[in-house]
Amino acid sequence: MPEITSNPFFRVLELWQAAYSGDAPKLQALLADPILRDKINYKMKSQGNHTVLFAACYGAANAETVKILINAGADPFLRDNNGRLPLHFAANTKDKELIAALLETPNMKSFRLDTASDTGQTPFHALFLPSLGVDSAVKSKNADLSSCLPLFLEVSNDPLGALRKKDNKGLSPLTFVKHYNLKSAFYPHVPPKTFEILLKSVVVPANIEELLKPEVSTFSLELAIDDNENIFVDANEHVLERRSLKTMQK
Repeated sequence: MPEITSNPFFRVLELWQAAYSGDAPKLQALLADPILRDKINYKMKSQGNHTVLFAACYGAANAETVKILINAGADPFLRDNNGRLPLHFAANTKDKELIAALLETPNMKSFRLDTASDTGQTPFHALFLPSLGVDSAVKSKNADLSSCLPLFLEVSNDPLGALRKKDNKGLSPLTFVKHYNLKSAFYPHVPPKTFEILLKSVVVPANIEELLKPEVSTFSLELAIDDNENIFVDANEHVLERRSLKTMQK
């Protein structure tokens, strides 16, 4: 059997797993290899054209791994097949440090209310959706919706407009706030009575759960090698990539 750890494709997947699991020391060690640094913006086609930076945001999702990747050349402005940025997924974690790590990138702040082409959702929409992903329990340790709000609302001269902005299904951040009863997150920033009045005018569609399946999708990464020395990458029981090691070694 060939030495899989020296195989370029396998090592790219190893990079993804380190980022996804939040293993900062391993990620740093892998990126010391110029070959891997050169592939840091590799888009996995069957993973929705996500790069390793996406995996860092929707996996264990810690700010350190995101900073390591960006410092190594990861491009936070690359979009997936749905037009989403890594910032959409970072917002979904409700982790202030993680979101701030992305927003430190020059010009990234102007994308806080950016609309994803296929869904019409902004990172601000994603902030109010349930945190999804296999590692959501890990992410929830740092989740604090209320502390994240100023990161998004300060950019807009019309915060009310940002809250009312509808996606392609007619759902706004305020729709999610009312549906998931997240109003208390606003109380440190807005007088409670004022916000209660604002929510009264919001209508939550009866089929909202059907409409939300799911807007912020995530994947788990699992590697396996079969008897024929093929690499399989599984995301929620779907094969992502299948490459013959023997072929790639030639």
